[in-house]
Amino acid sequence: MKPDPLTDSIAAGDWARAEALARAHLSLKPDDMEVRRYLALALERQNRLPEAFDTYQDLLARLSSPPPSDIVHDLARLAFRLDQMDMAEKLYRFVVQAEPDNVAAIAGLAASQRQQMKYDAAIDGLKAALATHPEDSELWNVLGTVVNAQNDPYTALTFFDEALRLDPDNHQARFHRGIAHAELGDFDSSLSDLFACIDGFSDPSNIASVRLTTAQIALCAGKTDIAWPLYEARHKTGTAMEVHYPFTAPRWQPGKSLAGKRLFVSAEQGLGDEILFGTLLPDVIRDLGDESLLNLGVEPRLVSLFQRSFPSAKVYAHRTRREDGRISRHFDGFDEAQTPIDQWALMADFCATYRPTPADFPAHNAYLKPDPARIEHWQAWLNSLDNRPKVGILWKSLKTDIIRERYYSPFDDWEILLKRDDITVISLQYGDARAELDAAAARGLPIITPPDIDLKDDLDDLCALTCALDLTLGPANATTNIAAAAGARTWIITSPNNWVQMGQVHHPWYPAATAFMPRDLTSWDEVMARVDQALTALINSSRHQRRGQGGGATAQEKLRS
Repeated sequence: MKPDPLTDSIAAGDWARAEALARAHLSLKPDDMEVRRYLALALERQNRLPEAFDTYQDLLARLSSPPPSDIVHDLARLAFRLDQMDMAEKLYRFVVQAEPDNVAAIAGLAASQRQQMKYDAAIDGLKAALATHPEDSELWNVLGTVVNAQNDPYTALTFFDEALRLDPDNHQARFHRGIAHAELGDFDSSLSDLFACIDGFSDPSNIASVRLTTAQIALCAGKTDIAWPLYEARHKTGTAMEVHYPFTAPRWQPGKSLAGKRLFVSAEQGLGDEILFGTLLPDVIRDLGDESLLNLGVEPRLVSLFQRSFPSAKVYAHRTRREDGRISRHFDGFDEAQTPIDQWALMADFCATYRPTPADFPAHNAYLKPDPARIEHWQAWLNSLDNRPKVGILWKSLKTDIIRERYYSPFDDWEILLKRDDITVISLQYGDARAELDAAAARGLPIITPPDIDLKDDLDDLCALTCALDLTLGPANATTNIAAAAGARTWIITSPNNWVQMGQVHHPWYPAATAFMPRDLTSWDEVMARVDQALTALINSSRHQRRGQGGGATAQEKLRS
């Protein structure tokens, strides 16, 4: 019989104590497999997922072959949570082969295949399982998620409806049905589903996910009064993804005065979001009353650009690391003892204060200041190529997965622009773009890569390059955010119902930018045709202006103006 204090701690959900007791027990009896499993469970419930995964693996290595399928199932679940989908698929398949009627493992197998875009395999497995388990709500839910990942939310709704008919308390199905409604633009139905399940989850990761999703969909509907309070869920408090900050000063709270206070503001989330939420900083500085009161932490690649843009502020590079399952963020050279602050905040903390509604966004919001000498350098290089307008393009994210893939136009749809003979196309695509560049060259569609610049890391120089170009064109990512925030002519090909649009046809965060949005996630060719038409109109307009002014300037110069 296992020690009562250990089982009592597990029953009470005191996972830190359970871990300590399990480790103490295993130091005396290292071959106690049941306690080792308790240890893995305690680590998982504390969101120390890599440690839990290693503990389950160690447990399996100590057991005779074949391993117990229930422990393999535990390991598969953790592999899925750690985004190790290939391993999760193999582990789930092992469980299904050992237990053909284990519907939880069948659902997990299909979900891991979905995440790898193995849609046909996932659907085949789910159909076979539903033939013998037609009343299983979770199988219908996972089938809906697979079909929705294939950009068919209409059909997905049918499967989510069936899942909820069978089990009205299936909160995952209600959550996913809310997402499908949002993709169809039915925000009222979406929010109704999301609010119905928002308090139905117990796992902190699920709680954060549903609250953040609800916030973003409320933003899509322009309902900022609902959205901004829920947007606090982006911090993923209590999960393995929560970021911890080193400050001893109190965190700024909405409504608290900034006037005359020494403030540290940290950027947050991804690189594009650091630029997007940076549009709030001029408002913050205005209310501080003195730019020198601002301390600012940004991604290392942005330090020089932000320091030039806010010369009186102190700008630091942030560094994020994971230690013992805890993510912490520190700032190079910042010591609160040496540089006292009165309060600290994250950039997006100011959204509800300065952008309470879409009407509260400023008409002009370019705040980044590129290096003038580098703009001249890039203008000289661009002018040396030819006399045509120069259009910088990028078409994909550095990271590709099931979520991101759907929100980017396929590279083949860019041919309508690449084959134009009245522009010169400049690649702004960071990461490995060799396959697309080689494919375009093979079809006689040249895309010129600018020399002596790392488009992923040289962001200060990239900002100058976008200001020298006549147009920067691409999806909403770091590059288009930088261009728009610097006031360069920017066209953003955004996904339908993107939360940053906040229900508007224009781009509230960058009012000078132009947003192109497809009808749905299968209409990228249509939106690219509209971009092509808009580019023709822009070039024709510049030609008319040049004629009206008696010539003189080149087409490129007039388009840039």
